[in-house]
Amino acid sequence: MTDLFILLPKLPSGRPLFAWRASGEWMCSEEKPSGRFGNGVGAVALVPGTAVTAHRVDIVARKPSEARRTALFAIEDDVAQPVEALHAALGPAGEGSQRALHVASHEDMRRWQGYLNALDIPEADLVCLHGLLPDGNVAFDTGEEILFRDGDLTFACDSEAPDDLVRTLAAERLDIVYGTGLARRLQANAEIVDVATREDLIALLAGWYNDKTPSAHISLRQGDFALRRSLELKGFDRWRLAGALAGIAGVMWLGTAWIELQALDRQTADLRSRTSMIARAFAPDAMGDAGAAIQTLQQNQRNAAVSLRPTAATAALYEAVATDESAEVRSLRYDANTGRLTAMVVFDNYSQADVIGGRLESMGLSVTLGAARQSGSRVLGEFNIEAAS
Repeated sequence: MTDLFILLPKLPSGRPLFAWRASGEWMCSEEKPSGRFGNGVGAVALVPGTAVTAHRVDIVARKPSEARRTALFAIEDDVAQPVEALHAALGPAGEGSQRALHVASHEDMRRWQGYLNALDIPEADLVCLHGLLPDGNVAFDTGEEILFRDGDLTFACDSEAPDDLVRTLAAERLDIVYGTGLARRLQANAEIVDVATREDLIALLAGWYNDKTPSAHISLRQGDFALRRSLELKGFDRWRLAGALAGIAGVMWLGTAWIELQALDRQTADLRSRTSMIARAFAPDAMGDAGAAIQTLQQNQRNAAVSLRPTAATAALYEAVATDESAEVRSLRYDANTGRLTAMVVFDNYSQADVIGGRLESMGLSVTLGAARQSGSRVLGEFNIEAAS
C-alpha cells in the first residue's frame, strides 16, 4: 500500500499537495512531511490528466522497448506532435494482444522529473490522474481540469471548457459525477459526490490507487524515465576481517585454478590436433578447420533435404492470402541453397499474420514469421516459407 501521494500542479506557478497516512488517517499539506519517505521510494506523484492521452493498441512485440516504439507509431495519426517528441508507457499485458497506452511529451516528463528532484523525492512514481478513475462512466471535477471515464477510455479537459463541449465529452449515461458544480453543468441524472477541497480530491485518488495493486496502474516510469538505482555498500568496516580472509581464500583458489588451467590447455591442444585430423578426413575442402567442416556438412544436409519448389510455395502463399481482401503480396525472394521462399505481405492488423501463417501450415508447409512493422495505417510482415521437416 502506498502511503505518500503528491498531487502535482497543472501550472508551474501552482503548489503541490502532499497526502500521507498517519494512524490510519490521511494527512494533507502543501509541504513535504519532514523526516519521512526518504527519496520518494514507494511514493506516487499524480500528474495532470490533460498532459497525458490514453489509447488502446494491438501489440505483438515482446521486448518492452520495441513494444513502446511500435505503440507510438500505431497512434501516429491520432496525436498532434511527432512521435519522436513523445514518451509511451504501456499498461499491464492481458490475455489478448491489446494493451492500454498512456502518452506524454518528453518535455512534460523532464519537467515533472525536475519538479520531483526539487522536492527531494526523485524516485517517486508518476501516474496520470484520469488513469485512477473507478470503473464505469464517470466525470470528476478536480478544480483545474475535468476527468472522464467512458468504459475503458479515460481522458481529461480544462475546467474552463465550454459547457457544450463538456457535455459532449462526458458519457451519454453517467453512473457518478464528482463535484456538484460539474453535475449542474452536465445536467446529469446520476449519483453526485461533493468534492469540496483539494484534500477531498487527493484522498479519493489515493484510495482508488490503493484499491488495486501498483502493477495494475500504468506507470509513466518506463524506458528513458525508468528508475535506475545504484548499489550502495554500507557498514563496510565491520566486514574488513571477513573481506581479508575471503581475499586470501581467493588468491589460493586462483593459484589452484591456474594449475588446472595449464593442464586444460595441454588437453585442448591435443583435442584440437585430433579434431583437425577428423575434419580433413570428412571435409577436405575445409583445410582442417572444424567450424568450416561442420558448416559444409550442415549445408550438404540442408541441400539434400530441400524439396520445396518455388512455384508450389508461391501458389500456396497466394491461396493463403486470397481470402483476405486487405492482404497483398508485395515481394518474393527464393533462396535455392536453403529452399526457402521469403515473402513480404501487407495486411490491416498484426493478428492477420497468424491467420495467414496457419493457412500455410495447414497446406503442409513450415512457416516462420519474421519482422513486422507499421506502414501508414497497415502492417508489413515477413513470412519465411519452407518444406515441412
